[in-house]
Amino acid sequence: MKQLYLDIKTQLQAQATDIQFIQLYNNQFARLQDGTATFATPALFVEFAVNSVQQLGTGIQLFDLTVRLHICHQFLNGDNMGEDLDVYDLAQEVYKAMQEFETTGSSAFVRIAEEEDSNYKNIYHYIMDFATTYIDNDKQQPFNGIQTTPPTGLDISGVELE
Repeated sequence: MKQLYLDIKTQLQAQATDIQFIQLYNNQFARLQDGTATFATPALFVEFAVNSVQQLGTGIQLFDLTVRLHICHQFLNGDNMGEDLDVYDLAQEVYKAMQEFETTGSSAFVRIAEEEDSNYKNIYHYIMDFATTYIDNDKQQPFNGIQTTPPTGLDISGVELE
């Protein structure tokens, strides 16, 4: 999961450039509200929800994941005090960065839900969920005494399919 998080963070830093701070989710919104946490905003927090784990052959496991992205935008001033439309621009930027994103071991990310959490003063908490699967092959075992590795980089040009 660590590498998946690092790949997501790298993708967001490269593609969602308005986001100034990215970290694993650990209820930072409550701590920001009560003054025990500080971080630059707009911020984004990554949370993993494991829906199920399937055992595949040779010790490989397949995770069915929901990757929940928490967008934090602190809006203190503006022409329409109390109405933050910029959070929708941030959400769209994150969507464009993550929709169909793939990394080693994952399937393409697909947005499956969005919601707004309005429980905070002057903080906009926008939540976006993406579905993906992720392969954990850290416990891969030999098959019939032969260590197998899935083929990568196959060149099938010139091969006729019937």
